[in-house]
Amino acid sequence: MSSNTEIDDLTGQGESQVLEFKQSIPKDLAKSICGMANASGGTIVLGVADDGSVVGVNTDNRTVANFDSKICREFGFPEDMNRHAYETWRSSLPAASAKMPPEELLPKLSASEEHRGGLLLRNAAVLMFAEEPSRFVPHCQITYLLFNGSSGTRIVKREDFAMPASLLLDAVMELFERHMNTAYVMTGKPRRENITEYPLNAVREALVNAVVHRDWNLHGANVFFELHSDRLCVKSPGGFPLGVNEENIARVCVRRNELLADLMQRSDLMEKAGTGITRMREECEAHGTPPPEIVDIGHHVAVTFRPHPKASRFYTDR
Repeated sequence: MSSNTEIDDLTGQGESQVLEFKQSIPKDLAKSICGMANASGGTIVLGVADDGSVVGVNTDNRTVANFDSKICREFGFPEDMNRHAYETWRSSLPAASAKMPPEELLPKLSASEEHRGGLLLRNAAVLMFAEEPSRFVPHCQITYLLFNGSSGTRIVKREDFAMPASLLLDAVMELFERHMNTAYVMTGKPRRENITEYPLNAVREALVNAVVHRDWNLHGANVFFELHSDRLCVKSPGGFPLGVNEENIARVCVRRNELLADLMQRSDLMEKAGTGITRMREECEAHGTPPPEIVDIGHHVAVTFRPHPKASRFYTDR
């Protein structure tokens, strides 16, 4: 948090291309942040009037609500539901919930509100169960990129996945497994060991984290899944949550999207206790590959895996 002296210094400068004052929290704040970031950078100060006077910001439950817990009024229930996505998710729930229809279960989980005899779904439920999630959240896609080489300039294949989150992870991982190398190492006749290029469980965990913990207020920013000749990189929009850094990320559990994480965890798509980073590192160690490199690269968090030496690619940049 800035000190009073820092605030006084900023307000004394007046607005410019790199300094903006916002008296309240605007609906398009994320757009303003992205626009400034894509230009030359800068600072946005909330609670300051156009004349530089500090007025403060009046916040309530409505203004501080996370994106995933907000009601999506454009979504029509039940016509916009993907029943297969819902049934797939529900089938892995405990027996008490596994037979409940969405009209009963989603309100119970705080994933929807009853309204005039119908349901209004929250964004988390829309991401999980909508027939076309991108109609309501255009930036919900995972962009899959396969590169030839390591420079990041020679794209062999691109595919944008925009299906319900309950089906999304399996679809991306299925394509990844088709493109991933596998080495067949003889360990003594007639036995052989199949060594995959990357530890699948660790990669899946990184992908889950990228979807669940991303900053959904950054419009126009997708999750990227990039397979290069010398690395696999999963990029998630938004930097580290407040209080998290590269040193403490395995010890500090901060869930940016509580409701979405809860829905994913209930069906065993992710862990709730914040052990994902530790498990990723353990999976890599067991697989014989280095631990993932997790860094904040500015408006994105990048998780980079290195291939197993016996299954790595040998493409070259020419």
